Amino acid sequence: MLEQISFLRILLSLVLIGVVIVIRRLYWHPLSKFPGPALPALTSFYQFYIFWTHEEGNCHPVYMAEPYIQVLWYFSFDVITAMSMGTPVGFMDAKDDVRGLIRNMEETAVRRRLFVSSPNDRRGLGLFMAEIRQEVQQRSACATEPKYEHSMLDQWLASSSSNGQGIPQQEIEDELLMDIHTRLTDSVSRMAGPDSIALMATNLIFLVADRRPILQRAQAEVDAAYADGRLSGQVPTYDECRQLPFITACVNEGLRFVASTFPRRRASPPGRPFSLNGIHVPPGTSVSSSAAMIGRHPDLYGDQADEFLPDRWLAASPEQLQEWARLDVHWGVGVRKCLGKHVGLMALYKTLVALVRSFDLQLEETTTINRWSYPSSENMLLTLRMPSAQ
Repeated sequence: MLEQISFLRILLSLVLIGVVIVIRRLYWHPLSKFPGPALPALTSFYQFYIFWTHEEGNCHPVYMAEPYIQVLWYFSFDVITAMSMGTPVGFMDAKDDVRGLIRNMEETAVRRRLFVSSPNDRRGLGLFMAEIRQEVQQRSACATEPKYEHSMLDQWLASSSSNGQGIPQQEIEDELLMDIHTRLTDSVSRMAGPDSIALMATNLIFLVADRRPILQRAQAEVDAAYADGRLSGQVPTYDECRQLPFITACVNEGLRFVASTFPRRRASPPGRPFSLNGIHVPPGTSVSSSAAMIGRHPDLYGDQADEFLPDRWLAASPEQLQEWARLDVHWGVGVRKCLGKHVGLMALYKTLVALVRSFDLQLEETTTINRWSYPSSENMLLTLRMPSAQ
């Protein structure tokens, strides 16, 4: 009897929780405001509904149910693995975390001080080690060709010592793992490379889409560049994109306006105090810089420092541009400057050019952008529509 009562209590509790979830999703979930049946607001079926409608019927604008930043995260991982191995893992093609590699790498970052990973592991970084080993073995045996040439793996396979001996395969695997893992993680056990690139790209696209005149100017510049041959191919090169003044101004302003990286504290040398801008700093004191505070400082960017204005970069004098570059700590400074700076910039330029060329970007009315942080992909939905001219 008591067991039946306990079972009924558990069952009623689960039913009550389910009812609360259903009511929340029907009336307060972001998808509840979208056109279509009530079912999509209750289940993840809406994601399938969106992409099927767009690909098969092309009936209405695409409402991105998949968080926009997640797509850029997959893109960033593919860029980094392509640069390291010559072949991307394929996150973008799958639109998913292939074989759980991203999730397992993040899990390893949390536990890496307790365990040593192995290619035979079924969880953690070992899965990525197995991927690398398979790719190195196939490429060493010339069984496969890279999708992109001149990767780090290509260079290591082609290297040889003064006596003609090549680099041992185990060393190549170790170096390749270090190259990928260094780009993907930072000292606080987070996905530094892809995470930062995805956040920067998300910030930039949301800011441009939120300001119709800026979006139209960017589209006009890209269209004109394709018309006169300054841009070529479906995805133009990094060098070609950097030659577009307004696109470059948008990228610079996006990096200034919302800092997508977080400052790392550095301790002053023990036993040696020093002066920082006239302030006495005791030995061992944690010292940090904030790209967010510097980027919004009125002494540097004037009374409109809190406004997203790409034109400030076009109107600034060479001396002013040099001063802004000197004080920019977004990528770090000195010997600790981010090694992936141009990887990140390349992703920003190409993403912006490709999107403004192919789509009209519009934000939902409920969209808000946190002025000190990146947009929340849970509460922000981006509407993508093919321009009528294409």
